Amino acid sequence: MEDSKAKKKVSVLIPCYNAEKWLRETLDCCLRQTYKNIEVVLVDDGSTDGSLAIAREYEQCDPRVHVYSQPNSGGCRARNLAFEKSTGDYIMYLDADDLMSDNKIEVQVKRLEEEGDPKAVAVCPWETFTDTLPSKHTERFLYKDYPTGLDLIEEAWYNNEWFVVSCYLTTCQLIAEAGPWDERLTKVQDGEFFCRVLSKASHVMYCPSAMFCYRIGYASVSRGNKFVENKLNSALLGRILCKQTVLPLRDTPCVRRGLARNFSIVLLTSPYGSRWYLEAKKQIEQLGERPHHPSPSPVVAIVEKIIGFDRLLHLKMLLGKWKHSRYCCL
Repeated sequence: MEDSKAKKKVSVLIPCYNAEKWLRETLDCCLRQTYKNIEVVLVDDGSTDGSLAIAREYEQCDPRVHVYSQPNSGGCRARNLAFEKSTGDYIMYLDADDLMSDNKIEVQVKRLEEEGDPKAVAVCPWETFTDTLPSKHTERFLYKDYPTGLDLIEEAWYNNEWFVVSCYLTTCQLIAEAGPWDERLTKVQDGEFFCRVLSKASHVMYCPSAMFCYRIGYASVSRGNKFVENKLNSALLGRILCKQTVLPLRDTPCVRRGLARNFSIVLLTSPYGSRWYLEAKKQIEQLGERPHHPSPSPVVAIVEKIIGFDRLLHLKMLLGKWKHSRYCCL
C-alpha cells in the first residue's frame, strides 16, 4: 500500500467528445491506479451523446474527478483548458477511449522522483487494441533511455517511430515551458506539441514495466476531423512548426532526413500538384534532401528507385483518375 505522505499529485488530462461507449472504462482505469494521489481533469468538447452525464456521475462519486465543458472547439483547446484547471505536479494526457496498466503512473512517478530533475520525461511501452486488451506489447526501436529529448526526436523521425501521447509523464513545469497545444492544428498536433516538450527536456527515461493501450478503429475527439482541407493545412503546418522547433537546436543529417520523411508523408497524402504538395516539396528541397516514400512496400520501393518518388505519385494520380473514369462509364 502506497504511503500517501508528501506524495506529489499527478493530473490526468482527458479531452472528451462522444466517448460514452468507452468513457467508464477509461475513468475506471484512472481511478484504480496504484498511485492514489491523482486528479482526473476531464473537458467535454461539446459531446452530443451521454459523455458529459457519465463524467458528471463520476465527479459526484469521487472527489478526484473534475469535469468541465466547452462548446465544440477541438481536442487541442480541450487539453489546454484541462491544463489550465489542473493542480498537479506531474501531467499525463489521456484520450477518453484509451487505457493504461494499473501501475503506469506509480512506475513513472517513482523513476522521475528518483531522478529529481524537473525537466526529465518518463515514457513507457504501448500497444494498439480495438476491444480486447493486448497480452503483450510490440518491441520498438525507441524503447530505451535517451540522454536528451532531442536524441529521442532525432531517432524517432529517422526510424519512422514515435511514442503516443499518453506514454509520457512530465512535470507541470516542463509543460508550462513548452507552451500550449496549438489550437490551429487538427492533425499532427501531438507530434508538434511533444516536439516542443522534448526540445526542452533534459533526458528521457524508459519504464518497461508500465503499459499504455491505444484504442484504434473508432473516431474520437482527436481523430474525427470533418474537413479535408483543414486536415491538409494542419498536416503541413504541424510539420513546418516541428522543423522550426528542432532544426535550430539539432541540425544533423539524421534530423534533415527525418524532416524530409515527414514532409514526404504530406506529399503522399495530398492531391498531386496541390498547394500542400508543392509547399511540402519546397520544404524538402530547402532541407537539401529528396522526397522519398516513408514506408514503401518492396514493389513500391523498386518502382520508386526506377522512376523517382515524384513520378511515382504522378502515376498514382493518373491510375486513380483512370479507375474513376472507368467506373463512371460502367
